Amino acid sequence: MLTDLRIVLPNRPGAVTTLCGALSDAGINVEGLCGDLRPGERWAYIHLAVEAGEETKRIIEEAGYEVTTTRPVHMVPITNEPGELARVLGEYSEKGLNVDVIYIASGNRLVVSTEDMIEHRFGVNIQDART
Repeated sequence: MLTDLRIVLPNRPGAVTTLCGALSDAGINVEGLCGDLRPGERWAYIHLAVEAGEETKRIIEEAGYEVTTTRPVHMVPITNEPGELARVLGEYSEKGLNVDVIYIASGNRLVVSTEDMIEHRFGVNIQDART
């Protein structure tokens, strides 16, 4: 299964390039990527979908960036047409699953993770966040 890594990095020229270069040098293929890079803010947030989650995390941290979360994700094939996202997301809704990570990947695929895929940690209760 693919892993999504949420990465915090400085919002400056070349930071994402350096990150991608380190992954390329290690032979890591990025299946999907999305980012929140806001002008004027000091930090940027990137999500990567990769096969080798633990190795990728190590490489990213060795490059000096912080991985805030790692989690399994589904890689769902989609077609590029109106209504496709609503159809795919409807399948999760019908099962009562809350999607909390979503982005488009290469090759007409959708990266999806739900709250039930989160590795629960001591002292963290996802149900408390809903109240």
